Amino acid sequence: MAQEITVVGLMCGTSLDGADVAWVRGGRTVRFTTYPLWPALRRRLAPLLAGEPTTVAEVAAAEVAVARWFVDGVRRSGVRDRPDLVAAHGVTAAHRPERGYSVQLGDLATLARGLGCTAVGRFRNADVAAGGQGAPLAPLFHRHLFGSAVEGRLLLNLGGIANLSELPAGGEPRGHDLGPCNLLLDPLYQRATGEAGFDRDGRLAATGACIDPVVTAHLGHPFLRQPPPKSTGRELFGTAFANTFADDCAAAGGTGGDTLATACSFIAAMVADHLRRAPTPEGGWQRLLLCGGGSHNRTLVREITAAVAPLPVETTDAHGVDPDAVEAIGFAHLGLACLSGAGQPMEPITGGPGLPILGEIQPGRGYRQLLDRLG
Repeated sequence: MAQEITVVGLMCGTSLDGADVAWVRGGRTVRFTTYPLWPALRRRLAPLLAGEPTTVAEVAAAEVAVARWFVDGVRRSGVRDRPDLVAAHGVTAAHRPERGYSVQLGDLATLARGLGCTAVGRFRNADVAAGGQGAPLAPLFHRHLFGSAVEGRLLLNLGGIANLSELPAGGEPRGHDLGPCNLLLDPLYQRATGEAGFDRDGRLAATGACIDPVVTAHLGHPFLRQPPPKSTGRELFGTAFANTFADDCAAAGGTGGDTLATACSFIAAMVADHLRRAPTPEGGWQRLLLCGGGSHNRTLVREITAAVAPLPVETTDAHGVDPDAVEAIGFAHLGLACLSGAGQPMEPITGGPGLPILGEIQPGRGYRQLLDRLG
């Protein structure tokens, strides 16, 4: 990353936990925080993300509201500096690459104006337009952050959707979405307890027992059997999927704790099943790194560790990167790559041809000077 240029990377995952805000200068992360989602914005987004009928005006209003929330998150992040560049993934409202679109909310003009700098966003669109899946994009920066010339590494992001990056020693990255993670766990916790939030540390799941037939049944989901490249989201693994999973556990006599324990086992089995079926590079895999919100769920991590044994499992903390910050840091890198005109090798990841430049640019204050500093 160019020296002296300060980039803010912004990421809001499918779980809508909050906006991850990473300040990156010269390739070094100088500050990371997570800014909670405004309750009013959550209410505004809920029908959009559930696929309910809406209007163009409501989508446009949500675009601006998300950008204002991002601006507030950056301003409240504890850094007084003005960034040179902000790179925002946005809130995914719809992801249908087979129909030629993927929609991330977050108006770039509002973002650039609010922070007084150039903004980059809409990172998926160029790849989708070329025929690619548009996601996951994480393998591109996972290689930069965690790739090794001497050992093959896997990186599992446990966000709303679980996605896997394959980083062979000294080779090109591959990756794809595996299936649901927190998009399943969070609604199950809320249904079991009647409370908002998530199963902190996997405590409720730890009280339950796995219902094996439910795991076996849901491992047959067509998406899980589909070969890469592939990506997914709420369209397949939203509320309806979580409700069906919960109903199946209840029909088997399961408690709320049993349901969450079963979901953790299902996610772990999903990961292990993929690794059994996927090609292994010469020299094999030496370790599995975990990041994302699910990496704090001790029950889930325990299940994954058992399912992939004897492969060593550790979080990205062991490599000096906060597991919650990985994606925000990564989009800071992708934003700078977009501004510099660097194409990205998407075919091994999304199936998209060529080397598209990912992202759209909204020039802001100091734009020409910023380009000069890039050289």
